[in-house]
Amino acid sequence: GVRLADRTDDFLCLALQGPRAPDLLQRFASVDLSKVKPFSGTIVDFVPPALWGAAPRAVPPEIEGWGSRTATDPSTPPRREPSVSDGRTAFLATRTGYTGEAGFELFPTSGEGPAAWEALLRSGEDLGIRPIGLGARDTLRLEKGYLLSGQDFDGHQTPLEVNSAWLVKWARPFLGREALERQRARDDYRRLVGIRMDERGIPRHGHPVRSRGKEAGQVTSGTMSPSLRVGIALASVDKSASAVGTPLDVDIRGTSHPAHVVKLPFL
Repeated sequence: GVRLADRTDDFLCLALQGPRAPDLLQRFASVDLSKVKPFSGTIVDFVPPALWGAAPRAVPPEIEGWGSRTATDPSTPPRREPSVSDGRTAFLATRTGYTGEAGFELFPTSGEGPAAWEALLRSGEDLGIRPIGLGARDTLRLEKGYLLSGQDFDGHQTPLEVNSAWLVKWARPFLGREALERQRARDDYRRLVGIRMDERGIPRHGHPVRSRGKEAGQVTSGTMSPSLRVGIALASVDKSASAVGTPLDVDIRGTSHPAHVVKLPFL
């Protein structure tokens, strides 16, 4: 039979992100991480380098090929539960993230997480590893144009209104397809666009956006981009104000600041 259980509190997520993140994780892993494709995952046999030295180890047979499907053997090996033995830990690592950078998201148990965190920080000192918080992560995701649930969308928008029409399988039946097709045919819905400030000013969630003096929408996410050294934002605006290059004004605490629509992502 099948048993369904909520185990959210049993695990945590460590986001190891950045151009050298795969190199750092490979120091601990017995699998060849270069073979893990984006949006795929593998069980990582997380072994502190001090336990086995710098030489790579053979891939354990129970780990090799995890998650793969072949014509001769379509079954997937059963998922191994995370475990610890003499500093060794096995847990799921996925080639995913919310920063736009290369990297992996690691899913140790709540009890194993702190030790894995400390091991990564110690081993990654020569690579310049630094712990970051939600503010840095939010800046990175915004520079890549990634949406934040509850802020850029809240369940009241359709995929067309949040740049997600590419996810819709128009040729297949689904609940709401006719309504979505009607909206697409009318072509009168708001668009989610990227905005770049023309001068000093940091746009924030909820700031009004105007086009030619008239209200055209509002900012859904905004920040100062450290890379571009200018304020950037995602904004939900009328179709008439959505074309790349369209001049806009963002009302920041009662003061109008010029901006314009740019192509996403910002970087």
